[in-house]
Parts: sequence; structure tokens; C-alpha cells
Amino acid sequence: SHLASFYLDPFMRRFKLGTEFTAPLIAGSSIDGLKPLVYISCKIKTPTWDDDPAYLTLDDTVALFHEFGHALQHLLADVEIGNLSGAHNIEEDASEFVSQMMELWLFEEQFLPVVAKHAKTGETIPPEVMEKLKRERQLRKGRELLHRLVLGSLELELNSGFDPKGDESIIATQRRIAEQYLPPVDIPAKSDMSLLKVIFENNAGGKRTSQYRYLFSEIMSADAFQVFKDAGFRNEQEMKRIGKKFRTAILEKASACPAEESYRDFGGNDSSADSFMRRCGLDK
Repeated sequence: SHLASFYLDPFMRRFKLGTEFTAPLIAGSSIDGLKPLVYISCKIKTPTWDDDPAYLTLDDTVALFHEFGHALQHLLADVEIGNLSGAHNIEEDASEFVSQMMELWLFEEQFLPVVAKHAKTGETIPPEVMEKLKRERQLRKGRELLHRLVLGSLELELNSGFDPKGDESIIATQRRIAEQYLPPVDIPAKSDMSLLKVIFENNAGGKRTSQYRYLFSEIMSADAFQVFKDAGFRNEQEMKRIGKKFRTAILEKASACPAEESYRDFGGNDSSADSFMRRCGLDK
């Protein structure tokens, strides 16, 4: 039966917003008899000619999987009230949980070669290239973790303990916190306000504590993904069972109950940071 629909707008074009995003056009509601309708926008390079293939970079593919994770939250929500459908009112620190988990499938040997093939020969990604991609991903996520810790700590400092009339300037505060987490090469120069700019832009856009929002969602996503991985990807019966449980406990409930409660219904306990730390190479 028909559950939901979505529009996919994959390619870049003039005057199009230069970022990926997903948005509900119609929120599903069993009371009103409305089926969800979702819009997914990406920024994949447009083919030169109509009959040319579209070439996706790895970043394009990761972004597509990420946005489709957001879409699943809307498409598979089973709630009575539209305002509780999808990611409308999910807690900030769980709002990126499903989208971050969707990314993880791409970095397993059983999955990326299925969707990533040479456009002309059909050759799949060689194992040695796959291993390089996984190592690069681990390095990137480790550095990204440090960056998020800096931004999160700086944001909390600015909104709680910082005194604009005190002895320490806002630039000095930025540098002090950056030195706590970042390697010397990444510490911003005295004239560089890029970290502060990110925080001010997020706050102006309504995304307060934005970095912790992404960080805790990644912890949840890595922990949930480990449930699938521990069962064995080739165990089709277990994959279906866990997938159905994820759908009923997480996706269908949407924001009709607290994310913490939904996660316990799926995993049986609270999320642990262990899997996330392993993925960042920080478990040793």
C-alpha cells in the first residue's frame, strides 16, 4: 500500500540553495488522513548533456544517504498528529541520529561496492581502495570530533561564563579553548574569527548547542549501527528483524515520545559512546 512520497532534486543549478537539505511538504497524520510528502535537495554536479551519466563523488553519496535518513523519519512516521511526524519536534541532540546512521552503511565492505561502480567498465571498488576510504574517514571523524568539542565548549563559555567587560577578550577566549582540544596546526590565528562566526551564525539561525546536537547524534548512530553489525550483515533473517525493530521503535514513533525512550525500545539500554570512539580511532 502507498505509505508516502518524496521529491528528489539532486543536481546543482543556478540560484539553487548551495547545500543539501530535506524538508516535509506535507506532514503525515492518521487523524487527517494525510500521507507524508518530502522534498530532498542535493548538490550533485549536473551532467553536461542530457544523455551523460551523473558522476557522484563519495561526499555526494554520503550526503545523499544522510538526507535520505532525514526523509525516512518523515516517510515512515506513524502518528496521529502531523506536528509529531518526522523530525518536527525531536530533541536537538537526537535530530541527526537517523541521518548519521545512514552514512555508516557506506563504509562497510558489503555495501559501498554495490552502489559504487566504474561508469564505463562496471568494475567495483577494489578492497585496497575501500580500506583507504575507511582510514581517511576515521581520520576525518577524529579531527571533526575535536572541532566539535572546541565549538561546543566555546559556545557554552560565551553563553554562560564569558564577561564582555572582563580581562579576557572574546578572541582570547576562542584561542584558549582551541588550545585545549586542537593540534597546533589547527589553532586559529589571532585575527581568525572563524570559530566564533560558526557559533554566531548557528545561534542566529536558531541552532543553539548545534555542535552537541551533531555529536550526541553520532554517538547514538554508531551505537545503533553496531547492533546491525554484531548480528552479521549476511544474516538476512536478523537484518530484517532488527530493521523492523528500528522502524517501529524509532522511525514510526517520530517525536511522539522522547528519543531516549525510543532508543531504549530499540537497543534495550541507553546509547554508549564506545562504538563512536572506535570509529574515530580513539578507543586505544
